[in-house]
Amino acid sequence: MGATRSPLPIVVTQTPPPEVREEPKTYEHRVTLTLDFANVLWRTNRGYDLFSTNNSAWRIALGMSYDLAKLPEGFIFAAEVGAMAEPGQSANSDAGLLGNSLQGDLSGTTLLGGGSLRWAILPWLAPYGRLQALISRYSIDLRTENTAAGASVATSEWSYHKGAAGGALGAGVMLNLPPRSPVNGGVVVEGGYWLQQSVDLVLADGSVPAGDIATYGAKIGTLGNSGPYLRIAGMLRF
Repeated sequence: MGATRSPLPIVVTQTPPPEVREEPKTYEHRVTLTLDFANVLWRTNRGYDLFSTNNSAWRIALGMSYDLAKLPEGFIFAAEVGAMAEPGQSANSDAGLLGNSLQGDLSGTTLLGGGSLRWAILPWLAPYGRLQALISRYSIDLRTENTAAGASVATSEWSYHKGAAGGALGAGVMLNLPPRSPVNGGVVVEGGYWLQQSVDLVLADGSVPAGDIATYGAKIGTLGNSGPYLRIAGMLRF
């Protein structure tokens, strides 16, 4: 006799393969570009009163850094370079200086280089310290107008450039988007101290109306360039 077949079909149950979820891809960004949209240096030296009605000097700056080394515990060392411009500022001194009203105009450009050490606590949060060396070139213009009664207006002018070296020590925090894109954005907030050589204010390389007392080389004060600073910058990371 032949084998008896079961009238019921045999059902074989197969366990479906587990669902594989891909982890979001993250990118390593080593180049950082910054643009300062608020950079203020507070000059409390009286010599700055000739160029501004307050102690705050506003600057604009561009910077670039490159991550050179990743250290243990999430620390990262980066090298930095940058350039800064201090737009022209002008003001009048108290009447009576040099026998009339003295006006001053000041502008400057600065090159910076140095390094920073930051601590990547989270992918989007990194406090840091920053040390930079800097060299500035200031353009200084001084002029007076003799408006004594019975005399025609006579203008004296002095214009010259002066260099000043120094350094800056600051600390701040980087806040950026999670590293999910090849190009990342964020902001930088930093405060610190700007330490730089003072610049003498002298009446030199100028023109004096005929008949005026010669003032060539006379020193009328000092422009102090050291003081605390605050910067807020936007950044892009690649």
